[in-house]
This record gives sequence, structure tokens and C-alpha cells, in this order.
Amino acid sequence: MPVREYRPTIDSSQYPPEPQVVLPEGWGADSFTFVNDNEESVDVAVAIGGVRRDVSGAQLDDFTLRFDTPSKVVSLNQRARRLWFRGVTAPASPISIQVIANKDK
Repeated sequence: MPVREYRPTIDSSQYPPEPQVVLPEGWGADSFTFVNDNEESVDVAVAIGGVRRDVSGAQLDDFTLRFDTPSKVVSLNQRARRLWFRGVTAPASPISIQVIANKDK
């Protein structure tokens, strides 16, 4: 499974912050990791396209998000057909998120 690493520049004055990663509809399982190179803890956010509805927690119609560091998850919500993940990461502390397609349900 491919793993992509992002070192985003984050403007924490925005709420919700701009998505650092936008994944298009119709893609399969994937993983990605945020690494914070800043000197302070910061919010990170990811928007995933093609979300129809938030069923409960991280289980969605089209895919499941599996957080390697679930204690760092702050909120998970849907706006404009995109899922927003918001969390806090300490300096140099990665947050790894695995995305599993639910196409065989």
C-alpha cells in the first residue's frame, strides 16, 4: 500500500483550516502521514472528496478512516461532501491515517 508523507504549511488562524490534502472520488485504499515541522503544536486538516454522509465516527459510506493515533483526533465532520479530519500534532510528531475503500460491501 502506498504511503504519502505531507509536510503542510498550516494557517491555524483559519477555522476550519483549509484542507491540506484533497483526494478525488473513486480512488482506492491509501495511507498518508502528516509530519509537523513547526516548533509548536498545530491543527492539521484533510478533506476527502466524494463523501455522501457521515454515518458514525470514522465509518463512512464509501470508505473507513483508520487512525494510527486515535487519541489525537479532535473532530470528524462533513461539509460540502468532504470529510474534514481535524487533529493536533506535537512538533515532529506524525499522524498516520489509513483509508480503506468500502467498495465491496
